[in-house]
Amino acid sequence: MFEQMDSIRSNSLVHKQLFSQYLVAKHNQNRKKNRQGKPGVGKWRFVFQSGGKSGMILHVHKRGEALRPMEVGNMLTGTFQRTLDSKMRVTLPSTFRREMEDQVCLIPVSGALYGFTPDGFKAWVDSMFERDGKHYDQRNPNDVRLKRGLTSHCQTIDVDSAGRLALGKLGPKVLGKLGFDHDITVLGADDHFEIWDAKNWEVEEDSFDDDLDSLMFG
Repeated sequence: MFEQMDSIRSNSLVHKQLFSQYLVAKHNQNRKKNRQGKPGVGKWRFVFQSGGKSGMILHVHKRGEALRPMEVGNMLTGTFQRTLDSKMRVTLPSTFRREMEDQVCLIPVSGALYGFTPDGFKAWVDSMFERDGKHYDQRNPNDVRLKRGLTSHCQTIDVDSAGRLALGKLGPKVLGKLGFDHDITVLGADDHFEIWDAKNWEVEEDSFDDDLDSLMFG
């Protein structure tokens, strides 16, 4: 079974489910070997990637812990209205908190603030250079400049025990460019979430409603 499953790389939901089950089974098999003194694995870290994106399939665990079956296809979806408190903190939707880690990577993109898990951010950056079978080339000055710009503009912020992000840590310059003041909108975007100024999102949403048919059907 394991040898057959090693070749699965399809983006279909069924194959992702099979692959996740395979990883769990293989991990537990190695744990059993390890207890018997046979060669096994030390620490395992699984991140399932599909189409160059990270999704929400992430498990990090200590040596000897049992691995729970991975959740497959957990897209971040929905739109939520939020208000920044006096300390410029925003509370993430509960469905988002379940998919995030204790830290979130935030980067301003096209008038919004994108939020990723650390592994999700790395996968997103890597996907910028996946073209025509090629990947990041440190000898390409454009690749180097783009990667430097993305990583330097990203800030990693802790999620507190109440599920809040302290956006004030981004600084007034970034918040000013985004137009963040009081009312904001938090929305799911598959493998990440986005934070918009509420008024700016209304304009974006109205434009999307007008263009929906052309976007879907060309």
